[in-house]
Amino acid sequence: GDLSLSAITRHSGQFSSKLSWFVSTTLGITVPTGNVVDNPEIVGMWKDEHQHMFFGRGMPAPTLGINASLRMDWGFVESSFSAIIPFLETGSKEYLPPEGREFHEMYDWDPYDSGQYLAPTTITGEAGVGSNFGTDDWTLTALTQVEHETQAKWQGFESRNSGRTGILAGVRSSLVIGNGLIAELSIKIPVYLRMPTENSQLEMPFLLGFGFYFTGDL
Repeated sequence: GDLSLSAITRHSGQFSSKLSWFVSTTLGITVPTGNVVDNPEIVGMWKDEHQHMFFGRGMPAPTLGINASLRMDWGFVESSFSAIIPFLETGSKEYLPPEGREFHEMYDWDPYDSGQYLAPTTITGEAGVGSNFGTDDWTLTALTQVEHETQAKWQGFESRNSGRTGILAGVRSSLVIGNGLIAELSIKIPVYLRMPTENSQLEMPFLLGFGFYFTGDL
């Protein structure tokens, strides 16, 4: 997928010797390192194999977020909100259909243009309870996530089999492995999933995430 670069502000304080608070805000941008496939609507019009799911946005997109937590002796409770808001389209790209294929007309798509992709806006809210279980570098968090993703657009038209609203439950494990370097592993299971387009198809038995985060002070 796309990498993300963010600036983070942190604020913290104490209500008492056993109860402290922490708030951070982020503002950043994604870097288009992920892949973007040819317009699946156009490829499908030519009755060729295609896919609707991929993990790149094609262009940089601004990001923002806020995280708040309460920390006690036994662990912490936290909540967060984040958004990725693409507004730049990829450039037009000529599509060369397989030889001998005929397309079936659909909407007002240009059957010879596989570009002009605008990635969906993604809004995510999360709440969790976790603990470090007496360790210094490791935490385990049980979490619930609500995510809404708008429909992607190709050539200015909303793409079928894109966009979703979902509720997921799961766990996240974080390990500090160096100065400012954190490794994170998560698994989430959808408990509710809805797509906006009739007859859309999406099978997602679970989501497995793995990543590295580096933070430093300026």
